[in-house]
Amino acid sequence: MHGAEELYRERLARYQGAIRLQPIDRVPIACGSNYFAEIYAGHDKQQFVYDATQWAVADEVFVRDFPAVDAHRSGRFWGPLHDAVGFSFYKLPGRDLAPDVQYQFVEAERMRADEYELLIHDRAAFLFERFLPRALGEFGASRARSYMAFLKGGIAWMQAAAHTKARVEHLERQLGMPPGHAGRHAGAFRLPRRRSARPRGDHA
Repeated sequence: MHGAEELYRERLARYQGAIRLQPIDRVPIACGSNYFAEIYAGHDKQQFVYDATQWAVADEVFVRDFPAVDAHRSGRFWGPLHDAVGFSFYKLPGRDLAPDVQYQFVEAERMRADEYELLIHDRAAFLFERFLPRALGEFGASRARSYMAFLKGGIAWMQAAAHTKARVEHLERQLGMPPGHAGRHAGAFRLPRRRSARPRGDHA
């Protein structure tokens, strides 16, 4: 039986090898489970959106029962981050929807047809005076509330990053599973070389 470190290296090599178009032992399986892992582990949608401690539980069940998977991605939303700034792009389970209903995108007009000139000529004004008050419910009501929205958002962002870091480390060290973004820099492509600038001066 392989240890977690050996499994991680084996899966990562297979996953990145396929991306690099190198010979590999079999076609890798790399999936975004789109919350299948959490539902399969017995959680409702509210639990895994609002309780990051359940991500590791769901990962353990998923990796145990689907060992052929080579890279795993899930748990993309963390509700408290959205709540901290009043992010209005999504309705979330347990807040706007029933606990077992999938999150939903909210269609809304966040940029108007007559605002292109402002966007082009004064992007900061468009962002702070038009877009952010429409996107973040905690922003724009007053100066003090706007400042607090940014402060709360920054704190919540750091907390979300810590939860994500802990999850990735748990996947790697305990379960031997690379996260889905582990192949991000393994693409079989090369950026074109930048052409050297022509020497200045008069030319015949």
